[in-house]
Amino acid sequence: CGSTNGAKVKPGAKGGVVDPPAWKGELNATWAYFSSKRFCAQNSIAQRSFAPNRGRMTEAEVVIVGTGHGGAQAAIALRQLGFAGSILMVGRDKVAPYERPPLTKEYLVGEKPFERILVRPPAFWPERNIALKLGTNVSKVDPAAKVLTVSGGETIAYGTLIWAAGGDPRRPSCPGAQLRGIHTLRDKADADRLIGELEPGAGRGGVLGGGVIRVG
Repeated sequence: CGSTNGAKVKPGAKGGVVDPPAWKGELNATWAYFSSKRFCAQNSIAQRSFAPNRGRMTEAEVVIVGTGHGGAQAAIALRQLGFAGSILMVGRDKVAPYERPPLTKEYLVGEKPFERILVRPPAFWPERNIALKLGTNVSKVDPAAKVLTVSGGETIAYGTLIWAAGGDPRRPSCPGAQLRGIHTLRDKADADRLIGELEPGAGRGGVLGGGVIRVG
């Protein structure tokens, strides 16, 4: 599987990697090791525990919840490492994976069209047999049965689940927080609403938060 970048490996143990020097990801009975430079994963990552043919239920050997940059890179890495099983990405966004930081920068001010902040061109995903289930919320996870429940009550069976959904910005709870002109910004839909309300030449505004999304 290649170098473990200094991690101690205990064959047969769940996760396989103990006392890693950086970050460890456990994937069922097989293992994956992530660091800033290396990712090791057995090609049998999901096959050992995946039970296909569950009637009409949607199913995939690897299901990734979240179609942001993290989820997209997980899917890309699996294909680059030779994983040939089925991959399904599930996310609330209605468009293919894109980079979020430009939403408050080049995209917001009109310097880049949306197509230029996509993680990969739209054709990339079907070409690599990575399915996208967009505009979909996950309402329940049953880890024992390895089944997700999503919008409309549909169920999705998985062999390995990667949770990369991220978080939502928290609205202030003070009076007036719901007034027009007060926005939270997480996705393209939020940015588009903000763009629609910005008046040409507007010179004043306030921003709460000091992360990458805010700093532009």
